[in-house]
Formats: sequence, structure tokens, C-alpha cells
Amino acid sequence: MLNGRRLKVGVTIFLRQGFQSIWENGIFQNCYFLATLLAHSPLVEAAYLVNGGDGDPAEAKDFLALAPVPVMDLATAQRSLDVVIELSAQLDPEWGRTFAARGGKIVGMRVANDYVIDIERMMFDRPPGMLISGTPYDALWTLPAFVRTCGGYYANALRAPVTAMQHLWSPALLERASGGVFGYEP
Repeated sequence: MLNGRRLKVGVTIFLRQGFQSIWENGIFQNCYFLATLLAHSPLVEAAYLVNGGDGDPAEAKDFLALAPVPVMDLATAQRSLDVVIELSAQLDPEWGRTFAARGGKIVGMRVANDYVIDIERMMFDRPPGMLISGTPYDALWTLPAFVRTCGGYYANALRAPVTAMQHLWSPALLERASGGVFGYEP
């Protein structure tokens, strides 16, 4: 809650041009489960997916038919949300500074072993992964599995406190995909 009122919260998702599936990567599923949780929270007035990619949501209708909340663009999010959780689409640092200047809060949610990924990129002379962008985070969330390996890295590189957030999951997507029948069938 913010000053006694419920929050409007967005979770970034990277919609690109062309076909997308909720099954093509784990980050989309993380977005789905987090948006579902937020939509059911008594502290949240409204939850949204915030499109940070170059794809048109109208073209991703098969993918978004599963979305638990509406989709909005970054410009609308800039004007109307209280909190943005950066998850699937990385926020532009200038967007983040403008959002923070008007009172918005930004949470970075990291669900991969980014420290190891970045170290490997340095070792093999690969370009940086752009995870350290200068976006002004108020908090960072990561999965318990990555607190020991990435927690200090996130806190120092991204300059925000790190909190472990339990991995979110539900059989909802599997049940929808299987027509309500879930389980092993030989």
C-alpha cells in the first residue's frame, strides 16, 4: 500500500515480433505466475504486463490469451503505475529515472544465475549481457537458489537491497494446455 491506497503494479515482458509461446522460456512463465499473484493480492488495485519489446500485443494474441492481466505499453506504464517489476524486458535507465522522479518504484527481479553468466561472458571475450544498465532500482528480488552466488553481485552492481523471493508456480498453465487433465499417461 502507498499512503493508504492499493498499488498499480506492472511486470515487464518482452513481446517481440512474430510468434511467441508461453512455453518457449521460463521467464514468460515467471511473468505469468507473478502477474497472477499480484492480481490476487489485497495490496494491489490492478496488475499489468508491461510490454518492453518491439512486438505488437495484437499480434501476440495466442500468447496473451493466457495472460492473467491486461498488457500496457511503457508510455502508459510511465504515467499510471506505482511499481514496475523488471522481469522479462529490461528497462531503459532514462525511463527508470523519469519513473522514479515522479515517485514510481522499480524492483528488479532476477531469476537466473547472472553472476556466473556475466563471468563467463568476460572470460570468453563476449559482449556484456546489459544486466547492469544504470536503472535506479529500489529493491532486487532473486530466487533462493541464487542468493549465495548472486546476492552480493546484485547488491553492489545494481545498488539496491536484495531479497530472496520464493519461486512461484502453479499447475494452471499445464491444466489449460491439457484441457484440465494433468498427469502422466503411458
